[in-house]
Amino acid sequence: MFHSMKNTGNLIIINGKTGITSGFFLKREYPYLRTIRMRKSERVNKLLKTSFFLCLFCLFFVIPSLHAQTSVPVEKLDTFCYSLLFHHNRYEIDYELNENAGMMHRMDSVIRFHHEYHHISSIDILAYTSFEGTWESNIKLSENRASAIKNYLLDTFLFLEQAYLHAEGLSEDWNLFREKVISDENIPFRKQLIEIIDNPNLNYDQKESGIKRLARGATYRYLLKNILFAQRRVDVHVILHYEEEAVLPRIVPPVTVGEPKPRPEPRPESVAPKFWAVKTNLLQWGAGVSNIGVEYPVAGRFSMDFPVVYSPYTIRNSWKIRTLGIQPEFRWWGNRQMIGHFLGLHAHLAYYNMATDELDRYQDKEGKTPLWGAGLSYGYVLPLRGRWNMEFTAGAGYARLVYDVFYNVSNGTAYDTRSKNYWGLTRAGVTLVYKLNK
Repeated sequence: MFHSMKNTGNLIIINGKTGITSGFFLKREYPYLRTIRMRKSERVNKLLKTSFFLCLFCLFFVIPSLHAQTSVPVEKLDTFCYSLLFHHNRYEIDYELNENAGMMHRMDSVIRFHHEYHHISSIDILAYTSFEGTWESNIKLSENRASAIKNYLLDTFLFLEQAYLHAEGLSEDWNLFREKVISDENIPFRKQLIEIIDNPNLNYDQKESGIKRLARGATYRYLLKNILFAQRRVDVHVILHYEEEAVLPRIVPPVTVGEPKPRPEPRPESVAPKFWAVKTNLLQWGAGVSNIGVEYPVAGRFSMDFPVVYSPYTIRNSWKIRTLGIQPEFRWWGNRQMIGHFLGLHAHLAYYNMATDELDRYQDKEGKTPLWGAGLSYGYVLPLRGRWNMEFTAGAGYARLVYDVFYNVSNGTAYDTRSKNYWGLTRAGVTLVYKLNK
């Protein structure tokens, strides 16, 4: 049965009848009105629930996003400084002097690491001397020291270019010298020494002369022992340029961050050698065989060694080694180029005419069948002083020989032809090395 209903204020008219909108009336007379009221309540509850979850969403997601952190690349510069000491009036690098070996190892490690992961902007090389000698001669000495370090870096790191390195000889470092004098209370006649240093009417050479005469040389002898050695130095500043992620707050509307500058592409390593070395094997000289060789870097940690042996001499009838041969070797260096441990792959080719006793003489067949073969070697190069190194090496491999056997007398005839596949020692050397810089 369908009922018509109209609500007018506090009254409700159903099928023309007027009633009071009381809960009792609705429940008793028209139960379906309760259903309508319950549906309205459900809609209110759903609205409240939706509002609640919307508030939670804003609390945990929207509001934090207003203060979210973002990162942008920021360009930074870092500088590493290394000080290397030198002997008096010398500019050759001495690895054994003071802490030079450890300092150079740390410097080398930093340059290799940051070349791979960052960009080396420049390397500044600032060289100094103590006040011994004239100002002009010390300018030249400091320039030579700066050049020695620059050449070392170019020789060791083939990826470095001339434009990276800035070398400057600054002669005598009177500022640091004065600081050392002020901080050392044990210097004899320290007050008079400071007066000489600060005297504006004296040039540097006159100051040196006055210091040497002070207290009949007692002050100067103390300075030699305790202070001046630290003045003979080169400071190497490795300057790095790289990008670091910086955290910045992001504000709504978000700030547009420009594209980061692209990192410069690494320059390809140059294959042109920065230096080469001349060498001679002392063991072969001991056997009466003259020899000379050259070695030069080719790329990265690799180098090429090319020795030549030549001996036209007969020392005595029972001992002669006449030979002309070559033994090129391709080398891989473990730490840095042409210093320390290395592994080598060599080949050999040699013509020979030799005797080691009074009975027989051996010559490559008809003088046209040279010895040939190949092998592997291991060696170590020990730095001595300045440009001098000593190389120790030994290798083993294969050699093919086809030779005639002669009676070891004047104009002795050949009585046999033999061939041999030799496996064993193919390279040995105690070699003196002199490095030439370009």
